[in-house]
Amino acid sequence: MFSIIVPTYNHAHLLPRCIESIINQTYDNWELIIVNNASSDNTIEVIEGYHNPKIKCVNFNNDEGIAASRNVGIKVAKGDYICFLDSDDWWKTNKLEICNEYINQYDLIYHDLDIVNANSSKDKFRKRLYSRDIPKENFFEDLFINGNPIKNSSVVLSRRIIDKIGFLDQNLDLMAVEDFDYWIRAIKEGAKTKYIAQSLGYYWKGSNTSYKMIQIQRYENLLNKYKGEITSKKSIKLVNKMFCFHKGRIYHTNGFFSKALQQYIKSLDIRTVKFKFALLGILCCLLRIKI
Repeated sequence: MFSIIVPTYNHAHLLPRCIESIINQTYDNWELIIVNNASSDNTIEVIEGYHNPKIKCVNFNNDEGIAASRNVGIKVAKGDYICFLDSDDWWKTNKLEICNEYINQYDLIYHDLDIVNANSSKDKFRKRLYSRDIPKENFFEDLFINGNPIKNSSVVLSRRIIDKIGFLDQNLDLMAVEDFDYWIRAIKEGAKTKYIAQSLGYYWKGSNTSYKMIQIQRYENLLNKYKGEITSKKSIKLVNKMFCFHKGRIYHTNGFFSKALQQYIKSLDIRTVKFKFALLGILCCLLRIKI
C-alpha cells in the first residue's frame, strides 16, 4: 500500500485539487494522511467533506518547519511505500499505477513534474521540472555539482529505507533543504533509485513563491554537512562554483543585482550544468531584469 503524506497550512482553496488527484488514481491501494498545521481557514471542513475512510486528517500544531509535519505523517502511515505530496501540487491519474511497476526493484522513485504558474505570463519557456538519473558512483559530487534532481511531490520512498535512516531532520538550520538532505541520507544508506523520465504530476508556482535570503545560509549548512564526502579537488571546485550560482540566483530573485552579478561571474565554468543560466543571469542583471 502507498501512504501519501500531505502537510498543509491554510490551503483549503487548493487542497481539493490535491485530494481529488489522489481519489482519481487508477491504482487504488492507498491511504492519504493530511497533516494539518493548525490552519485558520476551513481546511478541516474541506477534508471532512469527502467522507472517505481512506483519508485521515492529523491536526498538528507545528513550529518546527514542514519536516516535523512530514515526520508525523510517517509515524501514522501504515503503507510499505511512502509518497510525499505538497498540498498545492497534484498528480496525474496514473502516477501510482506507473510507480507501482518499480516498487519491487527500487527504494527511491521519482519523476518529472509539469509547472503550472498562478501568473500565466511567467515561465513561458519553462513548462516542466526535469529530473535526471543519479549515478551510483560519486553521487555526492553529482548532487552538489548538478543540483537536487528529486522533487518532493514526485517521491515514493520504501519503508525499508525509512526504517534505516529514520525521520527527516527537523533542525531549522536545514529548513527548506531538509528534503534534499533526506534523499542524500537514503542514497548513502543504499537506496536504489529509479528516475521515471516522464511527468506524473504538477508543480504549482503560486503568486507568493519566492527564494528567501536565508536560504543561502541553509544551503551552505547542508553543503558543510557533507563536504567531507567530496575529496576530489576538481569536484570541490565545481561544487563551490555551483554554490556561487545558487547564491546568485537568490540575490537575483530578490532584486540585489550587483551581488547577483558578482556571484554569477564567480560561478562561470563551462563544465557546470548551469553555465548557460549563469550567462543569462549576468545579462539580466546588467539590464536590471528581475527573475
